[in-house]
Amino acid sequence: MAVIEEDDINTTTVYSKINIGDKTVKVPVDCGAAKTCMSKSLADALGLETDAASESVFTLGNGSKQPALGVIYDVPIEVQEDLIIPCTVESKGQN
Repeated sequence: MAVIEEDDINTTTVYSKINIGDKTVKVPVDCGAAKTCMSKSLADALGLETDAASESVFTLGNGSKQPALGVIYDVPIEVQEDLIIPCTVESKGQN
């Protein structure tokens, strides 16, 4: 049996295209994420508005921390044709 050391693993972020409304968005796939977030600029471009306040603080991929600006309920995220997942997302301040 071969043992793979963590340092031997080359990792690359996996991206997928999703549809939100009539817009297609390229997003990183994070299977371990406890919550879903998007930038305020993307929420604005999609015409989404905050439904409630949020106390969440996200740790981003680069290790920085970013507080959520608010919660947007029931965002219809289409992963593939005929598979639509209503998600709750939290909007953060930076892109």
